[in-house]
Amino acid sequence: MKKFLTIFMVGVMAVISALTLVGCDDPDEIGKESYNEYEEITGEYLDDSVLVTLKTEYSIYRGINENIVDKLLKLNVESIENLTEYPESYIDESGMLDKDKAPKLYSHFQEVDFHQILLLELKEPGKEQVKELIYRVKQFEEVMFVEPNRIDKVEQTE
Repeated sequence: MKKFLTIFMVGVMAVISALTLVGCDDPDEIGKESYNEYEEITGEYLDDSVLVTLKTEYSIYRGINENIVDKLLKLNVESIENLTEYPESYIDESGMLDKDKAPKLYSHFQEVDFHQILLLELKEPGKEQVKELIYRVKQFEEVMFVEPNRIDKVEQTE
């Protein structure tokens, strides 16, 4: 019986620990010491910005969800830029794409999910700060994907 209770308690503790980090809504609840466990980032990237792709259900065509903005500004984020914002004239009263004013876009997003992409500028730049921000933002339930702002080099061909 004692062995069963011990195994049961260890299982409960593991589930509680996992739930504390995964899908956490409050950035202050995510331990700073944990970001060191994040996998190594390879390749060249800027030390002052991060790219975030939101899940479809949290993506909007114009502006940025206020709850997401509030959460991000509690972190080492100076500014947030919406890289996928559409002109106001394309948006209807409900905040969706207007099928009459933007028929090609409307048709496209009937077949493909729309994912909003944000550029986060850090208050304090640095490679470790980028890693920490990636780790912390990755825990948000709204986030589909987060990565450093990579530097890609294009080679000239003759």
